[in-house]
Amino acid sequence: MFLFDFSLFVRRNLPPHLRTPVMVAWVNLLLQPLVVLWAEWLNYYTQLLAMLEINSATNILQAALRVLYPTVSGFDCHIVTVYDDRIQAYDNFIGEHHAEEFDYFLSETVPPTFDFFIREDARKYDFIAYVPTAYMGQEQAIAAFLNRYRPAGHRLIIEFADF
Repeated sequence: MFLFDFSLFVRRNLPPHLRTPVMVAWVNLLLQPLVVLWAEWLNYYTQLLAMLEINSATNILQAALRVLYPTVSGFDCHIVTVYDDRIQAYDNFIGEHHAEEFDYFLSETVPPTFDFFIREDARKYDFIAYVPTAYMGQEQAIAAFLNRYRPAGHRLIIEFADF
């Protein structure tokens, strides 16, 4: 995507007799919500491209892992992010029983709790490579393969599971 200069657009498209500094400032002020919307859209588009790049790189690594370690008894290798857990995405309905949440005053003594953004989480890995248990004896070879071909910035952990 390209960057769009709204002030240049205003200066070029206003008729010459309306290109006074006051009129240009007024039109720029009217276009300010559009400028903010454009910046947010460009930020979203850039994040989306980064996510697609990570996912496609992970899918290529998963396909290569499946070629090297084929399906055993219907179980195959797959790579997921640590945030792909379906339980985390489930929200309770109003009528369902769920744990109460409490907020505390600063004067109350409570154990410290921390909220994290996804990237600030103190995990040691970002992706989990699930490998069938038939390949447990080849853990070092699988780790070497994943470390050699993993995309930059990915932190992987290997877990042996049949599902």
